[in-house]
Amino acid sequence: MPSKDEKRSAIRHPYGESLEFQLRRIRTDTGELIQGEGGGLDISPRGLGFITDIPLTTGEIIKLSLPSHPDRIPVPVLCEVRWVKLEGRKYRAGVLFIS
Repeated sequence: MPSKDEKRSAIRHPYGESLEFQLRRIRTDTGELIQGEGGGLDISPRGLGFITDIPLTTGEIIKLSLPSHPDRIPVPVLCEVRWVKLEGRKYRAGVLFIS
């Protein structure tokens, strides 16, 4: 049972995989496609925590490419950024899987 301070509805497990992601920020008529990398921290059936150099914004939709096992073929997953926290020179983010 989660503690009263825990907001997650599912238990997360350690996840040390590297991952890639894309997001589009509308700053021009064509939009800016940003490609980034990160390192997984934890995962649950509903979401993922990771760390990256790219500053993300709460509410942004990103497309993660998660490696599958055992083939390591990347699986695209749409996610909503739920929170972001600056940790030193990197950003720790929590995302909710939406597809």
